[in-house]
Amino acid sequence: MSLRTFCLVASLVSAAAFTPTPPMKSLRRSTTCRSTPVADGADVAELDELMGEPEALLADMEDLSEEALMGDASTFGPPKPYTNAAALKAAEAKWARDEKDVGSSEVQIARAHARIKYLTEHLQRNPKDYASRRGLVAIVNKRRRLLNYLFRQDPQKALSMVKDLGIRFKPPGAVLTRAEKYAVYNSKARK
Repeated sequence: MSLRTFCLVASLVSAAAFTPTPPMKSLRRSTTCRSTPVADGADVAELDELMGEPEALLADMEDLSEEALMGDASTFGPPKPYTNAAALKAAEAKWARDEKDVGSSEVQIARAHARIKYLTEHLQRNPKDYASRRGLVAIVNKRRRLLNYLFRQDPQKALSMVKDLGIRFKPPGAVLTRAEKYAVYNSKARK
């Protein structure tokens, strides 16, 4: 719809609603759209043609039914927090030692892994969310400490979890402590 036609429609509607004068006279006095020229018979006929019958306008609006609108919504999935909660429950159920187990090292590592995946996706969408980034680093460190503990208790279980979850993990024995690393230099200095 052109600006001229829109101004013509607006002036007709406003004039018909607020003044008792006939529409043609109200068009000549209209100050709603100053850029429109005085309407003549051709403009009114064009307006009637554009507006059409009310039934035709309603028939056009039937295309906006719920089914048509919901067809586009089918591409959307459930909310992210809901999928995160479901992933946490699934990880807990998979790694639990029994049905009441919610605090074993395996369950805590699996829950931390699910939270890390969720926060990683969140931070890819929101790169300036520094508070969540800080929380992510804390969860990664906690998962590493839990994996170190589990490796000391049951190395086979820890390595199977690492492989199954796809985590990069270096066993704690492979990393030298500071005293072990620099003991070589201390012994050479004494000689």
